[in-house]
Amino acid sequence: VEKSDGLSQRVLKGTIPLAKGDRFRLKTGGGGGFGRPQDRDVDAVAGDVASGYISRSRAEDVYRVKLKDTGILDVTATKAARDDVHD
Repeated sequence: VEKSDGLSQRVLKGTIPLAKGDRFRLKTGGGGGFGRPQDRDVDAVAGDVASGYISRSRAEDVYRVKLKDTGILDVTATKAARDDVHD
């Protein structure tokens, strides 16, 4: 959201009142993607979790990316989860 006074505010979820002169920009996903979800770059998935685009549980269930409690990529657990995927 770009307020009419020049201040910008990033809103991932929720509502924010707009006034005359305010502008908002909406970015959405581009579709269903390409290829198998578990083949997606693990750092990109971890970045999506950190940015709030997907939940941690979605990262684990769909992309087979495991994160530590700190939010850092768990390389060993991710490899094991991805190796366990059956086509």
